[in-house]
Amino acid sequence: RFWQSNMIIHAVSGTLIVLETIVAGVFGVVKHGAKATWHTIIGFLVLAIAIIISVYGIFAWYYQVKAVKKTYTIRAIKMVHRVLGYAVILLARVAMTGGVFVYNDNDPDPRRSILGIMDCVFFFVAWGIMELIF
Repeated sequence: RFWQSNMIIHAVSGTLIVLETIVAGVFGVVKHGAKATWHTIIGFLVLAIAIIISVYGIFAWYYQVKAVKKTYTIRAIKMVHRVLGYAVILLARVAMTGGVFVYNDNDPDPRRSILGIMDCVFFFVAWGIMELIF
């Protein structure tokens, strides 16, 4: 019943996530330079995977809406889309945690570490609750 509206929300939010990742990457490189930290490397890996996820999402939507009798193809594309989605979520958390450590080296305020840890804990608790509910 809500499939169409859920797909629109999913597509819009996915597009915004990819755009935000691109903008954050560009601003980070412009502001701090392209330093080879694990935060930067994983961040660009997240960007590449997010773009791939978007492409798979388009294919998944197309095959699901337009294709007839291609259930294996649809399931395979949706599975890749889902697995890459979970992978990019986890990699993004690693990249963000790396960012906390990089910025703590520049300004070793203990409040920054606590905020980074609280952010990770809150995120994984919220993610677990959402997985249980939906």
